[in-house]
Amino acid sequence: MGDHRHIRSLRNLLGGFKKSDFSSLNRFLHSAFFGWIVFGILVFAISLVLSFHVDYLPPNMKVGRVAPKDIKADQNYEIVDERATEINRQEAMKSVPPVFDFDENVLAEIDQNVHEAFQQSREAIQRLADVDEIQDILLATLGLQPTEDQVKALMQDEFSVDTEFTLRNLLRQSMSQMIVAGNKELANAGEGGITLRYVQKQKNASEDEAELKDLSGIKTLDGVQTALLERAKQAPKEKDKAVQAAQLYEIASRLVRPNLSYDAVETELRRARAVGNVRNVIIKVQAGEAIVRSGDRYEPHHLVILEGIRKRKTETSFATKFLGTALFVSILLLITYAFSKRFIRKFNPTRADLYFLGGVLILLLFSVRIAAALSSAFRDLLPFDVSVQALYYAIPVAAAAMLTRYILNSEIALVFAIVASALTGMFLEGDLDLSIYYLISSIVAASAIAHVERRSAILRAGVMVGAVNAAVVLAIKLVTVVSVANVLNLPNIFMNMGLAFLGGLLAAIFVMVLAPVAEMLFDYVTDIKLLELGNLNHPLLKEMIVKAPGTYHHSQLVAVLAEAAAAEIGANPLLARVGSYFHDVGKMRKPSYFIENQQGGENRHDKLAPSMSALIIASHVKDGLELAREYKLPTRIADFIPQHQGTKLITYFYNKAQEQAQLAGGSVDEKDYRYPGPRPQTREAGIILLADGVEAAVRSIPEKTPAKIQAMVQKIVNKNFTEAQLDECDMTLKDLHMIAESFVRVLVGIYHQRIEYPDVEEKKATVTPIKDLRARESEANVR
Repeated sequence: MGDHRHIRSLRNLLGGFKKSDFSSLNRFLHSAFFGWIVFGILVFAISLVLSFHVDYLPPNMKVGRVAPKDIKADQNYEIVDERATEINRQEAMKSVPPVFDFDENVLAEIDQNVHEAFQQSREAIQRLADVDEIQDILLATLGLQPTEDQVKALMQDEFSVDTEFTLRNLLRQSMSQMIVAGNKELANAGEGGITLRYVQKQKNASEDEAELKDLSGIKTLDGVQTALLERAKQAPKEKDKAVQAAQLYEIASRLVRPNLSYDAVETELRRARAVGNVRNVIIKVQAGEAIVRSGDRYEPHHLVILEGIRKRKTETSFATKFLGTALFVSILLLITYAFSKRFIRKFNPTRADLYFLGGVLILLLFSVRIAAALSSAFRDLLPFDVSVQALYYAIPVAAAAMLTRYILNSEIALVFAIVASALTGMFLEGDLDLSIYYLISSIVAASAIAHVERRSAILRAGVMVGAVNAAVVLAIKLVTVVSVANVLNLPNIFMNMGLAFLGGLLAAIFVMVLAPVAEMLFDYVTDIKLLELGNLNHPLLKEMIVKAPGTYHHSQLVAVLAEAAAAEIGANPLLARVGSYFHDVGKMRKPSYFIENQQGGENRHDKLAPSMSALIIASHVKDGLELAREYKLPTRIADFIPQHQGTKLITYFYNKAQEQAQLAGGSVDEKDYRYPGPRPQTREAGIILLADGVEAAVRSIPEKTPAKIQAMVQKIVNKNFTEAQLDECDMTLKDLHMIAESFVRVLVGIYHQRIEYPDVEEKKATVTPIKDLRARESEANVR
């Protein structure tokens, strides 16, 4: 006996430990911290997919070696041919002739200096100056000191005007040509000529310039001086003259100066400008283009392209690219989510929805990466010629948005389409045209699959997407066309449109394959799944019609009411109908305790205490959830079971308990007579809550006239509104008014055989219509 007690205690201990452990784990999984962890994993995965690359180029590539395999471009490249670009730069530099400054003012300065020297010397002679003083004057004015013999000869001639004129004329003759300092400067001229700049005296700036091709007229200073000295040697002596011609030649040779100088700074500046204007030689390589075939020998142009690709791949480190991509993805996701959550009313994804969207996004980008990598190989298998870019049109990116709309709603699908298109375009070389194409395709896909009642509708949506895809491609081709010849290239345009149409069909096929997987993994309920659950041959419904026929009939009427109301306010009618079928399945456990199943027999609650009766009535929620788990109903359907009662008070038994407590002098705790909740979280759940109460209340009316039906409907709707049962679902007062009108219309149709014309007094007895509550909308916050 003791062993059994110890075993039972141990079992309880272990059971308690496991329960506590799972409770802690559940709290952690629903914490904000875990949400950020998942977000970090999502950003890491997306960034890894977008940033990671494999070096597919073989090693040891050299001219003459045999290529071991076909090498094709994995994306579009623009390779800079450095060698060809450098050749063009050298040619551009050579095409700029050296700049020489020709200063015509040099001769004028020398001529002026000679005139001043002779003028001052003549004045000095009149003062009887000696040789030394004359030499100082000549040194100061001419910058040179003639020999003593030359000075004495000039003094003997008294620096005559004739001698001055002869010397100045000799200098003019000698410097009428271009003179450079030496052969070293002349070597800068080259064979292409020079640019000759005429320099102003005052500002030393370019006044005019010309190209000089023939350089034979340019003399060196040494050459001019030598020629003057040779003439001095050949000059005859004249006995009647004090100053001999030879002496003037010698003086002139010492006065001659260069008037042409090489401007190295200006030349380099012009050459640098010319080199800067040279554009890089670009080799454009299309994605999938064969660079070298297996067995061919590497040529120099092959290596230029291949090394350019390798440089492009390695010029940005993986870590830098990964961090940049992670930052971009984080900003995109956070800002898009925050904006949508704040400004888009129906954008309300749960945490499970966000996990689903993250998984779809990673799957999409990974699939696009695989498709892009295999596109060039696939192109080679085709019997016709097509570009790799055209194959991108066939990638079914729209399948992600289509699946999102099929599983969730249009608002979430729109936001997802924007994010997916931006990231896909970013991966495919940042192609804006492709991003726009994918965005339009995704939006159309989400719209085309709004309500699907059979799988063939998915294929029809794919056809619609394909048609729009083809039209978008045609528009892109017409906008980006560069010549009339391209417009007339109809086969190419039709081929692109055909691939775009194929992308729409593939999107539909992918959705048909992935939707059941999403339903299984994330416990989602699609329209097709709802149709399967809504089959009245479902085992749980068949069991309910046997065990609780009254409840079954009630559920069918609730379904009719809920479906019509959901269609009226734009909710999901199919979901409302199927949820209504199962909302009261818990009553099968104790069917005879519910009035609709008693069929006029004894009421078992007459023998029970009010608290026990309330407990039994409320237990149909717990029993219903147990049956939902047993029959594997999706969570979205099972949620209608507790939410269709909200936290309403079980009024009849609460009032009865209060009467008994007053007689006994006790008190009643109200929470013991309320349903556990939660309140309706969706519009469909709110509709079912109202439909459930309206159907039961109208059924209790003895004479179901239109006026009485309308009064009862308005009473039930008003009561739930004032009790705040609808505060947690996205429903407005306008929705409530439309729901009430829909209920009345359907119920009047159901009970048409009992319609009678109400009298005036009966009309006065009706309660305030829902539409009169609009005035209170500013004071009520219906969420």
